[in-house]
Amino acid sequence: MRIGSSVFVAFLVVMTSCGTSPEGQPDTEGVAERTPTFSFETTEESSKIPDIAPLPPPPVAPSPAISEGTRVGFTAGNRFVVFAREEEPSFVVFDRDRGETFRVLGAPLGDAHPTYDRYADVGLAPGALQWSLEGDGHGRILVRSTGGVQLVDLADHGRMIAAWRGTPIAASVAPDGAAFAVSTRDAMHIVRASDGAIGSFPASFGDSSASAHWGTKNVYFVTKEELTRVDRETLKPAKVKAHGDDARFAMSADAEVIAVAAGGTVVVYASSESESAPKPVMRLPAPDLVDIRVQADGANVVWVEQRIDETNSDNGHLHTIDVAARTHVRFAMVNSGCGNAPEYLQEVADGKIKTDPSCAIGCPSVRWTRRTVVYDAKTGAKLEDESYTEEKSWNEQQGELRDEVESLANKLHVKLEEMTHQPAKDGGRFLLAKEKGLELVAPKTSDGIPLEASKDAYLAGLTFSNDGALVAGMVDGRARVWEAATGRAILR
Repeated sequence: MRIGSSVFVAFLVVMTSCGTSPEGQPDTEGVAERTPTFSFETTEESSKIPDIAPLPPPPVAPSPAISEGTRVGFTAGNRFVVFAREEEPSFVVFDRDRGETFRVLGAPLGDAHPTYDRYADVGLAPGALQWSLEGDGHGRILVRSTGGVQLVDLADHGRMIAAWRGTPIAASVAPDGAAFAVSTRDAMHIVRASDGAIGSFPASFGDSSASAHWGTKNVYFVTKEELTRVDRETLKPAKVKAHGDDARFAMSADAEVIAVAAGGTVVVYASSESESAPKPVMRLPAPDLVDIRVQADGANVVWVEQRIDETNSDNGHLHTIDVAARTHVRFAMVNSGCGNAPEYLQEVADGKIKTDPSCAIGCPSVRWTRRTVVYDAKTGAKLEDESYTEEKSWNEQQGELRDEVESLANKLHVKLEEMTHQPAKDGGRFLLAKEKGLELVAPKTSDGIPLEASKDAYLAGLTFSNDGALVAGMVDGRARVWEAATGRAILR
């Protein structure tokens, strides 16, 4: 669009008349210098917006020094890569989104384990131990220090959200990160993250590791003779005690429905809308009980009655309780026919009971026939009965894997201990340690993706993320992270 000449002249007249005195003289009082006026025109060519250049890749973060024996953990969809060693007073965190590293005081809580898949038993190199971080999956993790346990937010550079002081035996965080639990020898402590409030509940755990189980509304824990359920918002407890020896507890997802088997009896407790504390609603004899479950929504309680006879048959029966209707049904299972591998419960969900009567004792040289039966939880009617025979035994499968890997190693002129496998849904690649550095090689095509800045890396110090998207570990005493798809070093 072009501005007309008459409009432009009028614009200049208005601009030059501004700031004059009534007598038409310029008013210069308090003005050091008058601002000049400018004119401009726009044309069709000048109004075009240029193409936007693509964003550059995330910056490569400088690599911090780490110690020998450092373990690697991944959380928040691989956004955070944690490098930690239990003996050290702090640990390193790499934030992929920001392309930066920072240190957090303490040691992350969780279990360390080797990465494991079906290639682990054919002689490949073991990788570094990997942390299963105790966190909510979104960046909040539990950290232990000399003072106790803290819930920290990695998205906020490890800022402490809430803390508990003392010596823990075990700890866990709620899936939503809104609370965490710490067990000691004589109590369970529930910490609310929003305000740091702590509820402490006496319990006899001794030196054993006690677990807190998280529901949406409640958190609960079990001792030998008692289940304690705690409201996560109010921290108000409710208790259910077992009466008899060898107590077993089963509960719905939020422990609104609880089944207790003890002394040859099953007692079912349920919470009503008017009363939050669970009350007994049914009590039934339960001889020869071997397993008991409660459906996640609390609709059904199921247990297995099983007695091995002189013919080594399992003679199993299923018992089901409809909690809302307060009805009980007992019916015969199809049974596996062998006492050393009797029919067992797999799942109770959506009003259905799934069992396995395969009689598969686990011999690795046998091609087993797998069988699954589905019953209606209310009537005991058999809804499904499916079976299939394995095409290959476990030994045959492992033999083929070994042949495959050894053939690839010979083709690439590497040893088995110079290879490790990438976990991936599509089968994954093999990570090779070569003289020039690391390379991810496709098993069928032998196409390779070299990893940047990996010349002095060794496989024992590296691990894959669970989805195989990242490779992380230590090279020359420094933390290193690569993208598996491109080989790009995003932390070097």
